[in-house]
Amino acid sequence: MRRLALAGSILAAGSLLAACSSDDKAPVPIAVVLTQAGDGALSLSAPDTTKSGAVKISFKNDGQGPASAEVIGVEGTHTVDEVMEVFGGDEGGPIPTWLKAAGGVGSTAPGQTSTATIELVEGSYYVIGQAESEDESEGPRPASATLQVSGDGGAKLPSAGTTIVTTDYAFKVDGDLKAGANTVRFDNDGNQIHHIQAFPITPGSSFDDAKAFFLTEGEPTGPPPLDFEGAVGTAALDAGAALVTTMDLKAGPYAFVCFIQDRQGGPPHFIKGMIQEVTVGS
Repeated sequence: MRRLALAGSILAAGSLLAACSSDDKAPVPIAVVLTQAGDGALSLSAPDTTKSGAVKISFKNDGQGPASAEVIGVEGTHTVDEVMEVFGGDEGGPIPTWLKAAGGVGSTAPGQTSTATIELVEGSYYVIGQAESEDESEGPRPASATLQVSGDGGAKLPSAGTTIVTTDYAFKVDGDLKAGANTVRFDNDGNQIHHIQAFPITPGSSFDDAKAFFLTEGEPTGPPPLDFEGAVGTAALDAGAALVTTMDLKAGPYAFVCFIQDRQGGPPHFIKGMIQEVTVGS
């Protein structure tokens, strides 16, 4: 489950701004704030309850480095400690079927606020705030807050100019991606958990160089063919789920990558071919 946050470890920041809804009922707002004590310990504040339907999460990162907020649903009675065990488990380990990746807000720079609009059904959830570092084993323990979803807020996801669909194991872009802010709907039509991590390919490098960078075992040599500071991404989504966000992109070629493994465990999805070149227009 470490793969849910792996991409954030190499993204410097990726502000994700939710689009405005044109529906009569606006998405229910939820404010989530991550704070970090002097000793590095994280804490998270969030509402205890909300209505089902579209929910707009506003994530404020008051921590010392980039961080993200994942919304995790649980089927049955499972504690936050059980969820944390999955997040802190071995890379490539199995992801239990009772754990549902409901989306959330991707990498957010310290001192910044990012938003994303997700869909929630009735049930029990945990919001997991996670600081991002190159070595997760040395980072602070993720912070959590409980969230109970009930009733019917009646709101739908807002419209989006572009839809990015993930399958097992590919990305499909329906619409144009242009330089600047793109309102994007992310649909997971696969059977596995997926996310979108978009890395600009540096001038003078090719997609083949980027692919080799990720697929080569051991420590890469030479300058990376990817602009990690310019990368953006989404939170993880379970099969059949969707979210709407804004991806701020620059013109040129990107490598779209998924770092999550299958539920039964195994290699990250880019090993199975889920690494793809996407060109952003000017």
